[in-house]
Amino acid sequence: MPVKIIPKVLFAALVCVGWPAFSQSPDVSSFNPAIEKVRAQLSQAQNEIDVVEKQYTLREELSLESQQLQRLANGEIQYLLGDYKTASVLFYDLVASKDFQSHIRFRDALFFLADSLYKQKNYLGARLYLRELLQTRGTHYQEALTRYLEIAGRINEYAGLDAYLAQARELSSGQLPPELNYVYAKWLFRR
Repeated sequence: MPVKIIPKVLFAALVCVGWPAFSQSPDVSSFNPAIEKVRAQLSQAQNEIDVVEKQYTLREELSLESQQLQRLANGEIQYLLGDYKTASVLFYDLVASKDFQSHIRFRDALFFLADSLYKQKNYLGARLYLRELLQTRGTHYQEALTRYLEIAGRINEYAGLDAYLAQARELSSGQLPPELNYVYAKWLFRR
């Protein structure tokens, strides 16, 4: 037999022999337990999908301010743990954000950034952010001035310190606080 004839013969045999078997209606009652089992599995899968959607996809996204406060908190934790590299990256992102610069905690982020850089011995970077913090005349002023004087002594750059010391005297009723007096005396001795 040629090859082309074989499929035709097989098809004819199948039609003649198998057709009566397909023409009988199957017993539907034998499928009921299997159908119920599939329904139960589909219901369970739908419940699990609902749980996942509620936990992960249907959450409200945090507002920009909430994200920034979360980043600040993470930075403070890293700072307190002594991971100054990670802390400085987190604080840098905040300080560089125009939206965060008007936030009430901006000075805190600025101080922690400068101090993280200082503790990494990045004196020039720390000095830059300390100078910015000193210009705000807000919280952390005394600590920032102390660090700024220490850095000036380490890198032998004393220009502009007199203005900051005058500001510190204004804020302290005309006299420098004892810790600033100590750093100031060290600075005068090295000068």
